[in-house]
Amino acid sequence: MAETREKVREYYNRSYEAHRDEVNSRAAARRDADPERRADLQRNRSSDPEVYRAALEAKSAARRLERSLSRAGFPPKLLHATTAAERRADEREADAYFNDPSRKADRRCRGPRDGL
Repeated sequence: MAETREKVREYYNRSYEAHRDEVNSRAAARRDADPERRADLQRNRSSDPEVYRAALEAKSAARRLERSLSRAGFPPKLLHATTAAERRADEREADAYFNDPSRKADRRCRGPRDGL
């Protein structure tokens, strides 16, 4: 039985490696098609009292740390929550920018000899 399981796992891994981009794009499309599903999953997860309590404890510990850092004179963290779709769009834009052949001269290595 274990031998069959290993064969199936190997087949799955080879198939995934061969079709990684397709699998990832389908998963991204599924996530983007139903943004409320994530909210539902989070609501269901917080319905478990132990998980909810652990999350509250972690959140309060983070708040305590933030207050103590603030009292010590450190600036607050500047965070901007982005969705998975925004991150993928940013990544596509970055790929387009860095793979643009017309920008090769802009990206040449510059150092102390270049007057910097």
